[in-house]
Amino acid sequence: MKEGDEIVVRRGDQRFRFQVTGKKIVEPDDVSVLRPTRDAQLTLITCYPPNYVGPAPQRMAVFSKLVE
Repeated sequence: MKEGDEIVVRRGDQRFRFQVTGKKIVEPDDVSVLRPTRDAQLTLITCYPPNYVGPAPQRMAVFSKLVE
């Protein structure tokens, strides 16, 4: 995912559109990416690097904002 990409989340009959604003590689114990935000945002977190075999040494967080 790159800046500007769209993420669509469906919940029941509702549809929410988010636009990717950035990403960051963090250590597994870095919970700063989970801090509450003032506006509607979506943060996706996955293991990094993606093709690593076994417990991945880092995490990638992808940040996005709600598109009205």
